[in-house]
Amino acid sequence: METKVRYHLLIVEDDQNLGSVIKDYLQDSGFNATLTDTAIKARKLMETNDFDLAILDVKLPGIDGFKLADQLRTLHPEVPIIFMTALNDPKDRVKGLKVGAHDYVTKPFEPEELKLRIRNVLRRFDIEPKANVSDKKFLKIGKFKFYPVPRLLSDGDNEINLSKREAQLIMLFYENRKRFVSREMAYRHVWNKPEDLGSRSYDVYVGKLRKYFMSDPLITIKNIHGKGYIMYF
Repeated sequence: METKVRYHLLIVEDDQNLGSVIKDYLQDSGFNATLTDTAIKARKLMETNDFDLAILDVKLPGIDGFKLADQLRTLHPEVPIIFMTALNDPKDRVKGLKVGAHDYVTKPFEPEELKLRIRNVLRRFDIEPKANVSDKKFLKIGKFKFYPVPRLLSDGDNEINLSKREAQLIMLFYENRKRFVSREMAYRHVWNKPEDLGSRSYDVYVGKLRKYFMSDPLITIKNIHGKGYIMYF
């Protein structure tokens, strides 16, 4: 079976007609696009999927796009954000940049403009697209199959697309099964930099891995308080 490589985009837009037009256009342009209409639904999608880029409407019911961007930054700090907005106030643009936006598109806009902005952001951050599983090699972790390429975790029923750092951290734990993985080791191998004593990134990513593996009780990631973790499977 041929491996198909596509970027996975999250679109959050409460105008169903506009959202459908954007989704259809982007899918026709070769992207894999997931559309939802509220921040609450988007948050659930973020917890169970790995997106290459998020496109957020500013004016959403309930939690607005700015607050949603804050949540996205916590869950997936490496995912770039483009805001869609009908607001022309420079203060809103500044606010969006403060919460981590990487570009803006102002309504009304041509879908092609959004497509070009998406491609520019992906190119700027050198983001690699996800690939579907074909006959790729996998590693067995409990009941899970871990595919380093294309960064995917599968239990046979469900598949989770992993970010680059999630996949690197799983590989680090796999290579050090039942051995202590210190904070310093994780930052050196996964983040490619010395440990930042004030950073909680390691803990945040371990929390995400625990959620991914929670359906197999034989897989545990034990906390060595303040020092690091040990993975058993």
